Amino acid sequence: MLTKKQLLLKVHLADGFGPISELRLAAWLVTSHNWALSALEIAQIACLPERYWLTFQTSFDSLALQQKCATHERYVQYLTILEADYPQRLLETHCPPTVLFYRGDLSVLKQPCVAVVGARQATEYTKQALQHLLGLPQTTTIISGLAQGADAMAHEVALQKGLRPIGVIGTGLNCYYPPQNEHLQQAVAEKGLLISEYGLDVTAKKHHFPAREVM
Repeated sequence: MLTKKQLLLKVHLADGFGPISELRLAAWLVTSHNWALSALEIAQIACLPERYWLTFQTSFDSLALQQKCATHERYVQYLTILEADYPQRLLETHCPPTVLFYRGDLSVLKQPCVAVVGARQATEYTKQALQHLLGLPQTTTIISGLAQGADAMAHEVALQKGLRPIGVIGTGLNCYYPPQNEHLQQAVAEKGLLISEYGLDVTAKKHHFPAREVM
């Protein structure tokens, strides 16, 4: 039988299931002692609209999803909203993801940090401001995306100063957007922490990035 963690992963990777439905399922699992559920039972517990039931059931029961889950279990670290290590600040958002994939050290999340969101066409002034901001004694690390411009600059400055950055990306952990930030993304994962709510091989899509900003 799947564990609660494995069940949330499988549902997260399945087709036809949205984030609100995932949260309903996670809430139900908190007090449940029997989660050996069929796809239909999961859909009903999560109040999944009936028009998505067939899509979800077909995906949930497929060999392809079973193999996909096995790949993630083998090659990716992940945690769920049911675990103590889940970022507490993220729980305060209106729709926290039930599953987070990561590379690096989760303990960085417990350190004081500064969030950086800035222009894609950042200037030298941006870099100077970041040098000053990340030089303040109370600053332990930064959390930012890995987009072109201010986000990338923030991580570069943090790494230069020996800080442990936290990168939140809108793709799978094995994808890079923009492509030129591949080495920077790897450095963030090695020196700090890289987080995504998207599974392996998920490429950049426009609607991913507004969701990423709330993290």
